[in-house]
Amino acid sequence: MQTWTDTTFCIPDTTQPHVTLIDERIVALHLPGYVLDGHGFSLYLSTAHIAAIEDLLLSLKALSTPLEQGVMGTLDLDEMTLQADK
Repeated sequence: MQTWTDTTFCIPDTTQPHVTLIDERIVALHLPGYVLDGHGFSLYLSTAHIAAIEDLLLSLKALSTPLEQGVMGTLDLDEMTLQADK
């Protein structure tokens, strides 16, 4: 029987990852180990991941919009819409 281990990192707001070109097909999102107590990592991504990255960006933008505008509301991730509380 095979088991899986997923690792979760909480990246502090003050930590800025950087993008590195690996080759003509791959880019990496890199967080150096000195920032995360020696547990740095890189995510290697290709054009096959564009849709997931776009979804991530939409989700992040939707989360930041109500706080920046001072509006309280609920975010429907399935519909990707923000409903403002009245």
